[in-house]
Amino acid sequence: MVLELLACYTSNEVVKYDYSYLYDDDQVIINPKYKIFHHAEDSSTLFYELNSGDILYERVSRDSAKAANIKVRYSLYGDRDLAILLDSGSQNLANYGSNGKNNLLQHSLTFKLDYKKQAWLTIRFRDENKDFNIVNVITVDKRDNLNDQFFKLL
Repeated sequence: MVLELLACYTSNEVVKYDYSYLYDDDQVIINPKYKIFHHAEDSSTLFYELNSGDILYERVSRDSAKAANIKVRYSLYGDRDLAILLDSGSQNLANYGSNGKNNLLQHSLTFKLDYKKQAWLTIRFRDENKDFNIVNVITVDKRDNLNDQFFKLL
């Protein structure tokens, strides 16, 4: 009797994963570009840029301008398995315009990392209007001051 009741149980929870961008060439995904610069012994900065054409612009109300709403979250880990959290934070970005323009949106975030250390930075971009996430993992290397992360090109 108990087994019959367990077999009839169904969950109302719906899990939504959107993998259509992997198969649909016409679907636009967020494709950020990154540059890490080690400017101090105890901290570094991640510079990133997004193409505004990859982001959905919507009106909040009929009288408002179109706006893109992006949430950026980062986590810095001290190991490759992403188990030792060193630093984390988030930013909310809003840009006003329209989808037709392809402007570069440039921003940065600073995180704590001591000299002579290596870490892994996960950065998540969430387009709130599209209900879409993209996550990248970047290796941060402060062990050798001859690598390109110690140089800032203008």
